[in-house]
Amino acid sequence: MKRIFRYYLRGAVSYGLQYTKDGDNAAILTGYSDADWAGDINDRKSTSGYLFVISGAVVSWKSRKQTCVALSTAETEYVALVGATHEAAWMRQLRNDLCHEQVGSTVIYEDNQAAIAISQQQHSHSKMKHTDIRYHFVRKLVQDNTIELQYCRTDDMIADILTKGLTHEKFSRLCTIRIERSVCLHVRRSVGESGHACQTIIESCLLLLPLITSLLFFVTCPTIM
Repeated sequence: MKRIFRYYLRGAVSYGLQYTKDGDNAAILTGYSDADWAGDINDRKSTSGYLFVISGAVVSWKSRKQTCVALSTAETEYVALVGATHEAAWMRQLRNDLCHEQVGSTVIYEDNQAAIAISQQQHSHSKMKHTDIRYHFVRKLVQDNTIELQYCRTDDMIADILTKGLTHEKFSRLCTIRIERSVCLHVRRSVGESGHACQTIIESCLLLLPLITSLLFFVTCPTIM
């Protein structure tokens, strides 16, 4: 307990969830999915992790041990995608119920290109013939354009925090990725508001320009009056 307070809570006191508004794109649901491979030294099962972001901060996340033993990194990443796609489908339905439907596919970032290729292929891959049918739920949602899988570098995979123990440097850097993105959104929003205010002032001055010109004319030429 002392280690938790001393190293974790005190070290993470400056971290938080900052939700920002940056136009219509801010409310778009985006996901990250990741998994380790055979992380449990006892039964060699892997750990899945996913998180979803709206308006620059996390709204849903989960870390769970897989129930099967994966024979490759592609398989364990593909199994992890199942949980992420289930959550994406549920959150899309929740947004629809709240009259905030998201147009287009929900992007889920994945750092394993083999898993992405398996989800996009129509025919079964030789490495995945033994995979349970329920795991091909990912392929169905990809074909329906409900989700879209995009590649993300392993060094930038935020969901890596949920799958394994990381060094302090990597953990801090992954947290900083979200913080910097939120700060950039906040700065860009402030700049946009300032630019809009300047534009409003200029337009007002242009509308008042004829009146100002007439007043200056009568002040400088009183004899005409």
